Amino acid sequence: AAMIRSALRTNNAQPWMYEALTIALQASGADSIEIERTLMSAVDFANTAEDMMLVALYMERIGLDQRALQVFQDVAVLEPLRAEPYTRGLEIARRLDDVDGLEWACTGILKQAWSQDEKAIPAQALRTAQAALLRLNQEGRVTEAKRFEAALNQALVRDCVVKVTWTGDADIDLMVEEP
Repeated sequence: AAMIRSALRTNNAQPWMYEALTIALQASGADSIEIERTLMSAVDFANTAEDMMLVALYMERIGLDQRALQVFQDVAVLEPLRAEPYTRGLEIARRLDDVDGLEWACTGILKQAWSQDEKAIPAQALRTAQAALLRLNQEGRVTEAKRFEAALNQALVRDCVVKVTWTGDADIDLMVEEP
């Protein structure tokens, strides 16, 4: 840990050093605040959303759920159509019982189209959202419930749905231009 810190202090940082420093800190029994700070430096040093995802997954694995959720939200800002930040974030938000995190993850999942193979993902998000809405209403948190429900309804709106069917040997060419 001391050697890597020395390299970092002398501006000789490399992306792998933060992961190595994290492992060294864990092995030496460092407190979670120092480990979290090191991992957040790795996020700052990340060049791509993929690098950030890897750090967030590592944070989740070692129990830094709140910070991992924040990094997943940052990744979703960079790549809003990427599904993984929302699906991982939903699991963390449920563990933390974080209503704002649940709203973010559920609406992020429900605003996307999913294949038949993945239809369980939006179904789970919808069940989680409905359970959260029920609980918020039962606890008298009506304002939060209304905000969550409005966001949920907005996420379920589709701009366009095209259903094509044909019989026999047919072929279709489809070109979509964004407005």
